[in-house]
Order: sequence, then structure tokens, then C-alpha cells
Amino acid sequence: MLPMNGGQPFIHLAQNAFTSLDPIIEAIRSHIISAERIHADDSVLQKHTERMIEMI
Repeated sequence: MLPMNGGQPFIHLAQNAFTSLDPIIEAIRSHIISAERIHADDSVLQKHTERMIEMI
């Protein structure tokens, strides 16, 4: 078990994890931003809107 010197081992572990994931996150971000358009699934919102119109 690692000694818990004020949480330092956990902080270093978290920093190393974020540092190693940074290139992957940046690749995903640049891929999404470079898209001509960004698509979001709004089907749930459309169903909700249809129900609201029916109630009126």
C-alpha cells in the first residue's frame, strides 16, 4: 500500500493519468472541431415537444 503523505501519491497518479490522456483528448477535440457541422441527437427533445403540443 502506498503511504498517504497528505494525498501526494493520489495527486501524482491523477496528474500522470491526465498527462497521458491529453494527446487522446486533443485528437478527439481537433477531430470534432474540424467537422463541417456538428450533429447532436435531438430526438428526445422532439418527442417532448410533440407531447407538449398535444397538451395545448
